[in-house]
This record gives sequence, C-alpha cells and structure tokens, in this order.
Amino acid sequence: MRSNLLTISTIGTPDSVAPDSVVMMGGTYSSVDPSYDDGDAVPIRVNSKGEVAVNLASSLDSDYDSIDVNKMGKGGATTVHSAIANTATSAEIDCRGYNAILVEAGVFSAAENWTFKVQGCMVSGGTFVDWYEMANTGVMTLMSYQCNAARGFVFKGIPDYVKIVATRDGGASAVTVKVQPLNV
Repeated sequence: MRSNLLTISTIGTPDSVAPDSVVMMGGTYSSVDPSYDDGDAVPIRVNSKGEVAVNLASSLDSDYDSIDVNKMGKGGATTVHSAIANTATSAEIDCRGYNAILVEAGVFSAAENWTFKVQGCMVSGGTFVDWYEMANTGVMTLMSYQCNAARGFVFKGIPDYVKIVATRDGGASAVTVKVQPLNV
C-alpha cells in the first residue's frame, strides 16, 4: 500500500511556543519518495488548533487506498429466501465494507404476518447472535420488522457478516426475501 509521506521545508518561526513542545507550521511539502512526487509544492495552512486541512489531488483507487472503493455505495442484491413457507435462517451474507442492509420482503403468497430479524457476527463462520439497535426512545431494540405485505426496510449499524431470519407468525403463506448491503 502506498503511503503519503511528506517532508516539510521553509518552516517559519511560531509567535509563542512552550519549551519542548511539538509545533506544526506552514511551509511547502514534497514527497520523501520521488516516484510519488509530481514536482509541485503547495502551502500548508495550520489553524490555531494545529489542524491541517488536506485535499487529495488524485481520485480514490482500490490499489492504493485503505478505503475499499469497490465496495462504496451499494452492493449487489441477493435473494436470501426464495418462496419459503416456514421459518428459515439465510446463509451468511458478506457485508464487509458496508454499514447497513436493505431488506425487501417482496413477494407474499397471502396476507399473513412474517417477522424478519438480523443476526450478526464479526467473523465469517462464527456464532451468529441477534443484533440490536438504539431506538428513538434510547432503548436497545432487536433489529427486526414484522409485516404482512411487500415491504422494504433498512437496518443500520450491522457487523461484517449477517443472516436474515424469516419467521412465519401464523398461517401458511410463502415469502421471498432479498437483501442489498449499502453505506448510509
């Protein structure tokens, strides 16, 4: 992975500096690795808190950046339950790089209640547990939703791996469920 290492030059003198303190000041930069340096020098502005605003001159690239730009936005939609008529738990869904999941309970064979909940795990193949979120009331609530007709909903704050549990709450209807990981 490429790192953006900088060398500071043409540094000015601060107005007041405590002894032995680390001080960042304005100046110009150039890369310590000439293969990454395009020869341009730009001023660095440091605010009174010692913070530096940075604008990247190049676009994100999955070959060089720690952010996986191939997984930004939305992932692919996947059918996790196809016309199931009984309670079922989906296979593991890889949501690495995402922080939410869209769930579409899209096809009901009859208007009967089903409950859909998220189970999560931090590692692939681990033990999946019910996942909770903070409700508007400040109380932790189970990531679940009950409906009896086609609906779409989003669960935020998910772990890297999830499963969707579809529980038939009565009757004999069948349901199809699709998911799509995304960033919100």
